[in-house]
Amino acid sequence: MLDTSLAGQLKSLLERLTVPIELVSSLDDGPKSAELAELLTEIAAMSDKITYARADDSDDAAARRPSFAIRRTGTDVEVRFAGIPLGHEFSSLALALLQVGGYPSKEAPELLEQVRRAVDIPVLVAGGIVDAQGVREALDAGAAAAVVGTRFLLSEECRAHPAYKRRCLQASETVLTELFGLGWPDAPHRVIPNAATRRWLGDDARGPRWIRAGNRTMSRLVNAMPAAAQDRAVRALAPSWLPYAIAQPPTDDGPAELVDGRPLYAGANVGRIDDIRGAADLVRALTP
Repeated sequence: MLDTSLAGQLKSLLERLTVPIELVSSLDDGPKSAELAELLTEIAAMSDKITYARADDSDDAAARRPSFAIRRTGTDVEVRFAGIPLGHEFSSLALALLQVGGYPSKEAPELLEQVRRAVDIPVLVAGGIVDAQGVREALDAGAAAAVVGTRFLLSEECRAHPAYKRRCLQASETVLTELFGLGWPDAPHRVIPNAATRRWLGDDARGPRWIRAGNRTMSRLVNAMPAAAQDRAVRALAPSWLPYAIAQPPTDDGPAELVDGRPLYAGANVGRIDDIRGAADLVRALTP
């Protein structure tokens, strides 16, 4: 499933594992599950420290499918992925394999130290942090604080539309794009796929060149509009054939239909979040 070059690079990285790990999949009968099983089987064959098994359906009834866990053998240390982490998500998979497999990453602390020496402000770490372990790793690497986004998107207090939150809980992949750039052009953003991305994203995940050019041109006009006019535009529901690439996500005061025409922002690790909780509870859960 992996091309020769990528497989060789991953095999070389897996030589750094220091403890045994297990790849445990939760699958159904669909083609995506078959692809995931093929990928995990291929990865397990790269190292004698990796084993692969399919979870027992009776013990795994609540799991998303397809998904899988990277688990340190004999412990409860694990990282779970929803879907097939290929493309831009593959680096997250490689890092998770190394971390769970006992290989300490020295690159992040060294990079943080370089940044701290270069600036006279607190240095924060963001990206992919959804639990206390991620917060602890950021602090141990030398950050003054960890920035957590998607986990608080899925809080009771967040005013994201309930249908948007449900899409996050069901998400098995994300895409990095520039499609929703009206008012915010040339700014890559990670979103959960919806009807808009399926319609307009082809071979280039950034979006069609003509839409991105239109976003740049129209953004000057949009940003100069009075606040009231901008508010009406945000609430408007455009026809499905129109690439209405506004950057405002759907909120709880708008129609549910907006979830298929607006950006559903989410981090790469959204698949590791499986509930909606109060913000205070989340703060306690995220505190190392």
